[in-house]
Amino acid sequence: GCPGIALCGDTFASRVSTSIVTAAGIAELVVHSLADYEALACELATRPERLAAVREKAERARDASPLYDSLRFTRELEALYAGLLDRSGEERPR
Repeated sequence: GCPGIALCGDTFASRVSTSIVTAAGIAELVVHSLADYEALACELATRPERLAAVREKAERARDASPLYDSLRFTRELEALYAGLLDRSGEERPR
């Protein structure tokens, strides 16, 4: 329930955090500088209505976003593995 701010950048961690926050439907939490990061953190800490709006948006996105649909992810990953096995000609494990 506590949204994180993502600092866009060249590192793996910054790319992953930016992707996750964007996929979660709260791209307004992606910033492009340390100054913007600090300003947004201060805004969320001092404006409870703004933080509540971001939390609400994140909760709504959680119900609609494929990011949170682990059952769908599992089915699609299993289908991918099955397709790879089919193409390899090997028998599927039972």
